[in-house]
Amino acid sequence: MITYGLIGFQAVDELSGVILFIMFIFYMFNTKGWEINKFFLYVLGIFSFYLCYSFYIESNTKKAILVDFIIQLKPYIAFFCAYQLMPCFSKKQISLLNKYSVLCWVLLIPIGIIGFIQPSTFKPLMGHASNYAAAISALSLTYLYTSKDTTQNKLIFICMLALGLASGRAKFYGFFVFAVFITFFFSNVKNIKINFKNSIIALLMLGAIFLVAKEKIDIYFLQGLNPESETEKDSIARFVLYATSFLIFKDYMPFGSGFASYGTHASGLYYSPIYKEYGIDGVWGLNKEYPFFISDTYYPSLAQFGVI
Repeated sequence: MITYGLIGFQAVDELSGVILFIMFIFYMFNTKGWEINKFFLYVLGIFSFYLCYSFYIESNTKKAILVDFIIQLKPYIAFFCAYQLMPCFSKKQISLLNKYSVLCWVLLIPIGIIGFIQPSTFKPLMGHASNYAAAISALSLTYLYTSKDTTQNKLIFICMLALGLASGRAKFYGFFVFAVFITFFFSNVKNIKINFKNSIIALLMLGAIFLVAKEKIDIYFLQGLNPESETEKDSIARFVLYATSFLIFKDYMPFGSGFASYGTHASGLYYSPIYKEYGIDGVWGLNKEYPFFISDTYYPSLAQFGVI
């Protein structure tokens, strides 16, 4: 949060990914058979196909396509490298992680209290309210994963996670409800089965998530928006992104519009021609001068990959 939000060094996650990948390569070359997960190879193959496809249809400039390729692949590299390395923490390391997560959480309490009363506080201290919610989520989960599987620790986890509600983010409200249900009803893998009881619990969970996130769902999908309203400008951008993505799915059948073309950071940084093609380049937050809402929501970016 400090490097990304306050200092503005936004390549910190890319740097972390590169370090992890170097560790993975070092590990792989030090195994007898150069062991690598087969599914990782499939994923690399899929992304390589889309890279070639994007170059072929000229979805954007070559530089933009390469940038988006790296960004889109990044979480898969992180997952598979960690999966392959299978790091194990010692008891001492687990204990330290557990204590540090609680300590950092305590330090964030005053920010949450002040931010709850005055939401503008989050910007100078955390960069954005969503960064605060993300930090609370990370600390709470770290505590949970480094604690014994007891009801007491689960309750502490939920109490720690509840501090994120101060961020005022509707998405976090939904995540919080989801976390409560998962923690107390489905934390044991043996309980994850299709039966009447679990179906009722799942319906209750979805109903609760819908209830706490109703305002956002209503704005994104159901009601009309007023383009003159300052408070709804950002919602219009998101609504337009969702609506236009369905047209792109249809028009770019079956492989989508390609890397750096729609709904991603690269498509805004190297402004994609598709926004003008669909007449949405005049929408606030989606135009060339102010493209910062282009990558503000995830699902519309799937139009880049099509129905496949």
